[in-house]
Amino acid sequence: MAAKFEELKPENQLKYRNKAKLAWDILVSYAPSGKKGTYELFGQKIGVGKYQVSRYVLYLIREYCIQNNLPLLNCLIIRADGKVGKKWTKKRNDNFEHVLEQVVVFDWNKVKNPF
Repeated sequence: MAAKFEELKPENQLKYRNKAKLAWDILVSYAPSGKKGTYELFGQKIGVGKYQVSRYVLYLIREYCIQNNLPLLNCLIIRADGKVGKKWTKKRNDNFEHVLEQVVVFDWNKVKNPF
């Protein structure tokens, strides 16, 4: 089983924080239209494997959004079959369409890239 983010070596944590910085800007550009990407293609854009996208990069973005009461920007990345990943949010009872709507209508220009 892959290590949790907190268990990674500091240099790997830094690497994924830098990838989260790239990812944040791309997701913010997707948000107004509700454009979605897949883990694999998004990973290629930011230079990580599809499994690292979810486990480390989107994890950082999700945690930041939760801690700062922001819509869950990570919901814009979905599986290749068009479905939402099992762990896209800590709150399993969140309605994906409602969360997606919140992401689309939110003014992301108000939020500085936190990474």
